[in-house]
Amino acid sequence: MQKNSVGKKSLFLIVSIIFFYIILTLVSDINRLSYNFLNVKIELTVFILSLVLLSLIIRSYRQQIFLKNIDVKIPFKDNVKIYFAGLSLVSTPGGIGMLIKSEILKKKFGITRSKTLPIVFIERYHDLLSILTLLIIALMFSYLWQSLIIILIFSVIISVTHILVQNKKLLSRFQSKLLQIQYIKKIIPGPETNESFYVLIKPKIMIYGWFISFASWIIEAFSVYFVFIAFGHPLEFFKTVQYYFTSLAYGAISLIPGGVGVTEGSLISILVSSGFEFSTASAIVLFIRLTTIWFATVIGIVTTKYSIT
Repeated sequence: MQKNSVGKKSLFLIVSIIFFYIILTLVSDINRLSYNFLNVKIELTVFILSLVLLSLIIRSYRQQIFLKNIDVKIPFKDNVKIYFAGLSLVSTPGGIGMLIKSEILKKKFGITRSKTLPIVFIERYHDLLSILTLLIIALMFSYLWQSLIIILIFSVIISVTHILVQNKKLLSRFQSKLLQIQYIKKIIPGPETNESFYVLIKPKIMIYGWFISFASWIIEAFSVYFVFIAFGHPLEFFKTVQYYFTSLAYGAISLIPGGVGVTEGSLISILVSSGFEFSTASAIVLFIRLTTIWFATVIGIVTTKYSIT
């Protein structure tokens, strides 16, 4: 994966985001949208971004823990830079673009891609598990049928994945089928990735990984909670968790890059059905997306410049 290729993909993503948001702005009442943005509590913006940044740093720490367990030791500063560089492609379907981290590790430290590739897949597993956990907890306090659907879907995905990774024969058969797909074959070297994979799915490491992941995602949930406060429309924390992660999950399972359109549309729909005006809901959703995934993407694009050298 070359530097120019990453740059072109990032540019295409940015153009697509801008185009979508222009359409959303035109559909909304521009005057009301502007009014909402002009009246947001600016003093909370820095705090919100700080929470998002903290959640990302915690996830980078999770990456270093996983690396240490497969006998890859790099300085924490380099680890953070590499994790952040991977965020430049976090908006790809399933976050698969974050495999760029393995390419950077190979280039900078001479570590084979087959050794580090499993980390990206394990990270995605823990993200799903953490979001599922948060939604189950939130459902105990506030019912939302859209959340229940996501809980059922994620439960099936995680259960099937767990059964698959715990059965070596079944996993080998699944891998052989996947490697028959040319696109997948180019990304995954082959069965040699299993050595690292089997280390990372040990119970102790899995529990520790879930704990770190849960901490990072609950911090991001608080950042969204403060977005509603910044707009003068505070919600109960568990409703914030439900609304945000349900829409995020719908965007993820759509496999559309960044969940663009699906995440925004589902969250706006939930907010409007809860009594928010369409323009207010649109403004809040735009702000949430700008301060979460797109903030992370911008950090990734900037960091990539200094990581791939």
